[in-house]
Order: sequence, then structure tokens, then C-alpha cells
Amino acid sequence: MSSAFINSLIMFYVHCVDLESREKTDPESVHIINIDIQDNQEEATIGAFMICDLCTLVRTAQLQLIMFIAANVNP
Repeated sequence: MSSAFINSLIMFYVHCVDLESREKTDPESVHIINIDIQDNQEEATIGAFMICDLCTLVRTAQLQLIMFIAANVNP
């Protein structure tokens, strides 16, 4: 396994531990997405736009699913 992959697993584990340690007040799904971005201005800018696009796509998919479920619920 590459060191980048191992580092990704470590970061995933750290975030999971953090989420598990928080007070559970409202059970909601959480998306954990690991994106490798090089530490320079150009890559950071490109990465920021890509992450914003990804978040928009995830939110749109969630809204579409909610509308689908609402439209198919039998009264």
C-alpha cells in the first residue's frame, strides 16, 4: 500500500472517531470525502471549485430523492 493511501485511511479514522465522540442529538447522515489536493495556490483553487461542485451535486441528489419519496408516498 502506498503511503498516500495509508494517510487517507488514518485521516478517515480520525474523522470517524471525532464524529463518534460528539453528542448525538439528531441522527443524520454524514458524508466523509477524502480529496487529495497538493499544497499550492493553483491546486487549492481548483480543488475548492471541485469540492463546491461536488457539494452542489450531493445536495441536488438529496433533494431529488426527497421529492421522489414524497411523490410516491401513499396517503
